[in-house]
Amino acid sequence: MSSINSGIWDTHVHVLNPVQFPFKSSRTYTPELASLDQLISSSPATNFLVVQASVEDGPDAILHHLDLRDEHTQIGSSGLRLRSATTMMILTVTMTRN
Repeated sequence: MSSINSGIWDTHVHVLNPVQFPFKSSRTYTPELASLDQLISSSPATNFLVVQASVEDGPDAILHHLDLRDEHTQIGSSGLRLRSATTMMILTVTMTRN
């Protein structure tokens, strides 16, 4: 990555995997697959704010993408950063993290 792009934030992107994390049955549209690898390779940014899409059925997908930070070869080692934003019903969600 060029140093001219260092520090750029892409502040509203979606990472979508409907095979692993099915969409809501009540959705009004169906977006195409959008993987984390596609996001990183197609953007000049070095920092990303991944936002939960309205078609996603709960916070599981967005939390999974955050876990990928540790597994993705470009994140961390090359200075890429990944953050996320989601909405959830706090009274009905139980989260565990290893």
